[in-house]
Amino acid sequence: MLYRIGYAATVLQHCLRLYALILIGREHLDLPRFTRDSYDLGLTILPGVSVIAIAIGLILGIQTEQLLQTLAIPDLAVGLYADAVATEFVPLLIGILVASRAGVELAVRIATMASRGEIEGLIVSGINPVHYTVGATLLAVLLMSVTLAIWAQLLVVLSSGLWLALSDALPAPQFIHTLANNATPSDLLLGLLKVISFALLATLIAATEGGTASTRPQGIAQAASRTMLQAIAWILVADVLFGVLWS
Repeated sequence: MLYRIGYAATVLQHCLRLYALILIGREHLDLPRFTRDSYDLGLTILPGVSVIAIAIGLILGIQTEQLLQTLAIPDLAVGLYADAVATEFVPLLIGILVASRAGVELAVRIATMASRGEIEGLIVSGINPVHYTVGATLLAVLLMSVTLAIWAQLLVVLSSGLWLALSDALPAPQFIHTLANNATPSDLLLGLLKVISFALLATLIAATEGGTASTRPQGIAQAASRTMLQAIAWILVADVLFGVLWS
């Protein structure tokens, strides 16, 4: 575990160094890779994110309706709803989907390159393999995770508000007004930090498992499965830590 933590820290260090060099004009971002990864690792899961976000919104709408029937306190019901959506459901949804899609694909890509000797070829050619394999991908994953999180938040709110309005539990104007009053900047910031942290965790775990995978054929499958399991486990651990530290 210490070896893998050190490996992940090294990958992150090289990526941050690459971004710093890009900012001062001494390096260039691999735009073709960045564009492909933005599409492959982000837009391809947009339909899934949309369906799950709408389902979560409807479930929360039903639960909020039942809570309103019991307590008849819109501020309390919508306050609990806003906190659940902004800080828990959406960040975890995006984190797990990114880990299962982007994380696994990155781990398989790197493990395949390692099994073919392409990583050693990059090193011999004087090319930093981290810059080539992870640099543009990490930026794409972070950008698409934030974008998908914002989109999912909108869908959850719209589907929940529509359900509450159609069921006459809470009129749409009152829902929006109450939600705006209860969705604090602190909740939104926490949700954003979680999304970024979960995406970073998934990418670093994928890079580590792919880079340390066995060069045998079964090493690729092992890298994919280990990435999936470890990314989800560490995302849940990080979510608990956020809850403890933020409170």
